[in-house]
Amino acid sequence: MKRLLKILLGLFVVLLLLVAAFAFTFDANRYKPKIIQVVKENTGRELKIPGDISLSLFPWIGLELGSVELANARGFGKKPFARIEHLQLRVRLWPLLKKHIEADTLVVEGLQLNLAKNRHGKSNWDDLLTPRRKVTGAKNTQRPSGKTGRTKTLAAFAINGIRINKARLSWYNHQSGQRLLIAPLDLSMGRIMADTPIPLDARFRFSEKRFNSTVKLSAAWQFSSDLKRFRLDKLRLGFDDSLITGQASLVLPALASKLELKLDRINLDPYLSKFESTQPGTIKVTKVKQQKKPKEVALIPLALLSDLDLEVRLGVGDLQVKNTIWNDLTLTAWARHGKVRVPSLTANGYDATIKAAMNLTALKQDARLNGTLDIVDISAGKILNDLLQKDKLRGKATLKAKFSSRGLLLSQLKQNLDGNLNLKLDNATLKGFDLNHQKKVLDALLKKQPIPKAPIEKQTRIARLTASAVINKGVVNNRDLRAATPLSRVAGKGRLDIAREKINYTVLVKFVSSTAINDGLSYDSIKADPLPIRISGGFDQPKVKVDFQALVKQQVDRAIKKEKKKIEEKVKQDINKAIKKKLGTELQKLLKF
Repeated sequence: MKRLLKILLGLFVVLLLLVAAFAFTFDANRYKPKIIQVVKENTGRELKIPGDISLSLFPWIGLELGSVELANARGFGKKPFARIEHLQLRVRLWPLLKKHIEADTLVVEGLQLNLAKNRHGKSNWDDLLTPRRKVTGAKNTQRPSGKTGRTKTLAAFAINGIRINKARLSWYNHQSGQRLLIAPLDLSMGRIMADTPIPLDARFRFSEKRFNSTVKLSAAWQFSSDLKRFRLDKLRLGFDDSLITGQASLVLPALASKLELKLDRINLDPYLSKFESTQPGTIKVTKVKQQKKPKEVALIPLALLSDLDLEVRLGVGDLQVKNTIWNDLTLTAWARHGKVRVPSLTANGYDATIKAAMNLTALKQDARLNGTLDIVDISAGKILNDLLQKDKLRGKATLKAKFSSRGLLLSQLKQNLDGNLNLKLDNATLKGFDLNHQKKVLDALLKKQPIPKAPIEKQTRIARLTASAVINKGVVNNRDLRAATPLSRVAGKGRLDIAREKINYTVLVKFVSSTAINDGLSYDSIKADPLPIRISGGFDQPKVKVDFQALVKQQVDRAIKKEKKKIEEKVKQDINKAIKKKLGTELQKLLKF
């Protein structure tokens, strides 16, 4: 027995020596031409391996690669598709003999990945998804048991982690001209196993021609062994001065997912300003060649919505957009099979709470949407001051609206906009326009006196204002605006073309002698000629014209009619007197006998 053990022990030592000798004498670099040939046959691309290949066998089966470079697809230039400076992967030997994969940390250093799409919409990785295959015989009609095999393989798979250092990922779309760059990227993951939370940490710089941002990401993610369920927990995504926390889940193949995100604060203005077009007047127009208008991008992605199955809960602590400040924004929404429902969107700001809801249905080549908006007693002056950076108005506003539209492009949604709205404004002050001064100018014109100087601080107090409107095909029609000021009552009507951003509106002002506002005196009950104020032009720079001539003409016409009537009465009276006098003389002659 002892002799047998000695023999077995000797054989084992010899075996170890043989393995060691093989490991020390084996030169993997001799197989470079074969590897390059296999890659060429299966992908049609050139593989360059200028770096060394080293292999270890015990207790790890280890592979280390130096510099490796894979050529780009045909038609995408000489820049390589992918390149790495160093790669290290090791797998334990004994678990591998039991059909278990236990890998050490995968280390990738100096990764460069250049992704692109050409003018025809083809990407430089499409050919890799359908590799070339040689026909070696009859087709195997039996489908492999992919589900069972894949599940068993992943269940027996484990890797200690992944570490990527100093990576560079670039993207260029020749159709849109968009360029994106993520560099440098440092990423690390903990032990990777199915149905087990995997820690993830990443830091990178995101660059685009319009903005740059440093991003920090940490989370715990996990996947099921059948690769149908994914989950993300303990998400912390920081960029610039913003922080996003939350969790998400994804179920394949129907893309059924849940997303819960909470942002402590975010300022969208630095990002929105980068996408805004150049202000009018700053573009140099050349007569030689007129630039083509850029193609409008679809606002509603039909293909994505048709397959999406998503529930979203979003909360934002502090939000800044277009210089306006909002707090405690909450959004609940779900999307299934082309239908999107937003039953609740609320936000606090400017002493009010905004409530909104929306429904969207994606059709084959179109989309329909409708919704409601409810704002009560918002500080209109404060929000306009922040939005327009102009102090033009003070007061509380209430707005209720219903809307519907259809289309995929923003221009289509504007042109097809229908709905109605109601507006109320209380205890307001309109700055930059003094209605009292306009009355003084009118009185001076009528009395042919010098025009008084305008006050330094121009403003008009508005006790109340109400209006309703009907929206049809992108045009807002209003005919019932009514307002009261200390010295006037106001009526207005006109239209606002949202699609063309044009306004054509007329305000009629009737002045009163009393300064009482709440005396019940209405515009229609005042018997006076109105002063027309015309508002026209674009939304960005509307033109306001006070039409004194129209009012003066009305009063002159009335005076002429009055004088004409007086003259007509005087002539009539004189004729009657002459007739009576003549008749009286003739009667006297007849009565003489």
